[in-house]
Amino acid sequence: MNIAVMSPHTRHIGNTTVASLLALELASRGMKTCLTNLSTAEENNPLNHYFGFDSQARDSTSAPSKLAKMLKERIINTDSVTNYCKSVAKDCDILSVADRKMDDDLLKTLVWFELTNFPHDVVIYDVDIPIEKYNEPYAQLLFERVDFIIWVFNQSILEVRDFKVITPKITKLLTKPSLVVINKFDRQVSSIKDVQSEIAQKELSKETSWLRLRYNPMVCKYTNGGSLHYLHAAMKNADYAVLNLDGDLAQIAGRVMKFSRRLKSQYAKNKSEIRQRELENFQASVAQQKAEAEAPKADSKPAESEATDTESNEQKSES
Repeated sequence: MNIAVMSPHTRHIGNTTVASLLALELASRGMKTCLTNLSTAEENNPLNHYFGFDSQARDSTSAPSKLAKMLKERIINTDSVTNYCKSVAKDCDILSVADRKMDDDLLKTLVWFELTNFPHDVVIYDVDIPIEKYNEPYAQLLFERVDFIIWVFNQSILEVRDFKVITPKITKLLTKPSLVVINKFDRQVSSIKDVQSEIAQKELSKETSWLRLRYNPMVCKYTNGGSLHYLHAAMKNADYAVLNLDGDLAQIAGRVMKFSRRLKSQYAKNKSEIRQRELENFQASVAQQKAEAEAPKADSKPAESEATDTESNEQKSES
């Protein structure tokens, strides 16, 4: 399953935080997960910083641009792809595309492979590019094939209105199965229904769930320290300081897993229908071949009868 986590109307709203925590949570539930992004900028890249990778020296042998080139030239197999990912927890890998050598063509190649052949149960995209780049080929490819979208908002009325302004540019995305997460939620500011009524987008699916990820200062502490994976570990260890986050994240992951099960069921159904059609076509083909094989035999019987009558007449005339 492929998931896009997006907040196209603004930056620094918690997009990377939501994507990262979701990846860690799904991995803790046994789903092999890869977290990746779309921004190739190496400086101030949140995905690298939140997990402490920006302070590490670049290893040219494992650069994402090299992986993309090898995929384009078809000289690497699926099993070897994980060697280019960084493991941050059990079943949770990160593949940051922050690489100045990664051009748009290579990025499109990498995105295509992630969408179709990655050896993970779930690939989560932190869509960390501005809306001006949504028309780039790699972005269009992602938006066309992504299975599920998580829209990230906060309770600022100005940012909610900004989203309403840009909706004409993302109409097709609004029809995708989705989930809305209100990040840094504080019930003293407003309720979820208040934000929902302010957005009031008819284009959003009626099945869209509106959930919260409550404000907690520990998120800032762990992201500043480049150790967001340790925040999730603290949540799983029932640290009282982050219990509210654990409950909210469990709800978000639960909705995603519910959709995943539905997607698998639909895929199995479609696969069964395809097989049934193939079987019916095969049976029809066999029946047609059998009919064609029997047709000449039926036509030959009158000819044989005529030949027999001719021989009989010739014998009578001789006698």
